[in-house]
Amino acid sequence: MSKGIVDLYARSQVSQQVNDRYLEALAKLDTSERVEAVVSPICRRHISKGKSIRALRPWSEPDQQLLAAVAQCGLAGDFRNRDIASRLYPHRSAQEVSAKVTYLLRLLREHKIIRRLPKTRKYRLTPNGAKIIATISLPQKATTEKLNKAAARRSGNLFQLLPVSNADMVRASRTRDKGESPPQWIVDRRLSPPRRSAIRSRSLHI
Repeated sequence: MSKGIVDLYARSQVSQQVNDRYLEALAKLDTSERVEAVVSPICRRHISKGKSIRALRPWSEPDQQLLAAVAQCGLAGDFRNRDIASRLYPHRSAQEVSAKVTYLLRLLREHKIIRRLPKTRKYRLTPNGAKIIATISLPQKATTEKLNKAAARRSGNLFQLLPVSNADMVRASRTRDKGESPPQWIVDRRLSPPRRSAIRSRSLHI
């Protein structure tokens, strides 16, 4: 398509399709499945057509970069080998890394994260692939405090673990070294919320 007015309608149609794919991927972020259940299938080595397919390592830097590149290209629409190559190896020519990127794309195809469009050299992010990538990226960007609160809500606990600062941990460590007991509000996780709040409030004002 050109940048002229003649192709304005066609461009709007393509843009709407991109937006639909993006919203469809966002809709899959809200899921009741456990992270382990979503991610574990791609973390296993398996045999396909007599060849061993290595497991993905979602929390390793190379595979993180690969999944991020696929997400960027896949949400925008169909993509090619050179699109992934330009994101993974921006300082090298597409021809130079073409074989390596082809291997990585085949790896993602075997794990059902992307699929190749028939009679083309284009690839498309699968719905399951979008869900897997979203599931992996969310915990990486979340803090431990947010994960702790989410876990407390999901498990139905009546209270969440109290945040403990570095200074509190140092004081607890020193008291333990002296043979004394650390502050009660740090170690006792079985107290009810009002009781825990009262103990912490008194300890902070001593």
